[in-house]
Amino acid sequence: MRVSGQPAKPAHAVKLQEIITVRVGEMTRTCKVLALIERRVGGAAAKEFVEDLTPAAEYDKPRAPKVRPLFIRPKGLGRPTKKDRRSLDKLW
Repeated sequence: MRVSGQPAKPAHAVKLQEIITVRVGEMTRTCKVLALIERRVGGAAAKEFVEDLTPAAEYDKPRAPKVRPLFIRPKGLGRPTKKDRRSLDKLW
């Protein structure tokens, strides 16, 4: 988590107009603080106090295709033998 470009802990007290950058999985979300909240509120109410500055390209990242494995080991064969492991190591 970063607040105004500086590393911050989750308990950091934010100020008005600060920009918060958080990495959520593969996506990096960026928000700007519009107003401060005195007490805890629900997620729907909290959205009114921040402006989402996350670029549209970041929202497409989780939908990107996953990389398929180089090989598929059939289920039920158990652990690889020492010979199998050495042949796998040669691939790298």
